[in-house]
Amino acid sequence: MIPTRPLVIHKSLPNEIMGVIFEEHTKLDWRAPAIDGRVCRIWRQIVLNTPRAWTYLEIGTDQLTKRRLREWLHRSGSAPLHIRVIRELTCLILDDLLRGYHTRIASLRLPLGDSFLFEGRDFPYLRLLEVNRWDPRDAPSMRWRSMPELQSLRLVATETFSLQWSELPQLEVLILYSTKLTSFPQHPQSLTTLMLDKVSVQDAISSPIDFPSLTYLSVYFVTGLKPYINAPRLVTYHDSGREEPFPSPIPSLVEYGAYFPSFEDVNLARWHHAFPNASRLSIRSYSIDLIKFFRSLSRDPNSLPALQTISVGASGSEQFTEESQETMRSLVRVRGEVCRMDVILYFETKPPFHIPIFLGEVSHCHKMIVSV
Repeated sequence: MIPTRPLVIHKSLPNEIMGVIFEEHTKLDWRAPAIDGRVCRIWRQIVLNTPRAWTYLEIGTDQLTKRRLREWLHRSGSAPLHIRVIRELTCLILDDLLRGYHTRIASLRLPLGDSFLFEGRDFPYLRLLEVNRWDPRDAPSMRWRSMPELQSLRLVATETFSLQWSELPQLEVLILYSTKLTSFPQHPQSLTTLMLDKVSVQDAISSPIDFPSLTYLSVYFVTGLKPYINAPRLVTYHDSGREEPFPSPIPSLVEYGAYFPSFEDVNLARWHHAFPNASRLSIRSYSIDLIKFFRSLSRDPNSLPALQTISVGASGSEQFTEESQETMRSLVRVRGEVCRMDVILYFETKPPFHIPIFLGEVSHCHKMIVSV
């Protein structure tokens, strides 16, 4: 007789595996441990004995009171903490809530922040820091050396402030809004993602800089940077279409995005020279300019020969008419027939976008910034 399998999951899996499942669940919903613990007595025991299931917290919700927050922090044991503050709390309140736990914070996302929370404290395990509204008046007092493991930094300043990049740890992701960079590291070996909006680099660069690991670059209202960048592994590049050229072609680049470029300056031959193997193109602009661009594209099959996917989007106040959409489709079909390949055209009207442009949808509207 074939034995029947248990009908409940905790009789089929060891407690260690159940703990991993609960931890993964809490990554999707911070309330997960409280929900899972109500299923049965066994699940509650496992959840209470899984510290990592209590480490993803959203502070500022009505469900997580100060008393419950203390309970969850206690249940997290010594595991790294991942904290997202979803409501603008004063730094005094936040300081009171997190006092004594800062040495375990691995990721911290704040809607509003200044240096008060960081002053006089070390964050030895902090790997990710995001602040959507950074008070530049307090920026000079930030001690970046107190965050030796920091890998991802995003600061959206309300006013322009100065930052010495060379003082930052070896980052993998750097996102800055409204910043004046006063120095650059000579060899940013680990950086893979760089997003800059309204960032000044004047007088900060005097010689070429190698970015050997950089794969994603997005710049808007930034001048004086591209001519010094050597990024042999760059895959995605977004700009306003009006920036200076790179010092040399980038054959590794697959996706190019332009946010409201000046089509008087758009030159397909120049794009082809810079990104000869680009297969994905994304443009946000007005329909009349896009139609002019597609006409040029259909007449020049030798430029961007690998191009297979195009996404276009209008401004917030304009919607593409059916007539303009059909005109663009027909021009893309002509392009495809000449190049003897299928070219897919997307009309991006609302998220999620097929090819999201960081600049237009995120950067210059800093209230909409999302995680990388």
